[in-house]
Amino acid sequence: MIKKPLFLAICLLSIIVSCKKYEDGPILSLKTKNNRLKGTWVLLDEADFRNAQYHLIFDFEKSGKITYIENLGIPVIGTWEWSDDKEYILIDDFGFIYPYKILRLTKTDLWLEDINRWEYHFSKNK
Repeated sequence: MIKKPLFLAICLLSIIVSCKKYEDGPILSLKTKNNRLKGTWVLLDEADFRNAQYHLIFDFEKSGKITYIENLGIPVIGTWEWSDDKEYILIDDFGFIYPYKILRLTKTDLWLEDINRWEYHFSKNK
């Protein structure tokens, strides 16, 4: 009798672990990717990014609109969408598509990697 519950527990655990989509988690989330992504994200460690002062804020809307603000403080409006496999966020800025690989997406953390393999760690602004 003990073997059946143990077998079921192992099966359940393997299903949960296989749900992990991104390199750095989370293992399981009850919120959809859209719900986790929407909102305002602020770049962490701004003072030491690319050896220069760099500020970056992303504001993702569920509708596919994105507003971002860099060093100059001028808001830029574009659009965003998921890649087909949902491993990338594709940001369209005046006709240029910037793919960002998602390394981590939780309700409070967003880690992205650009095509130059630079990582951006964001925290959700409450």
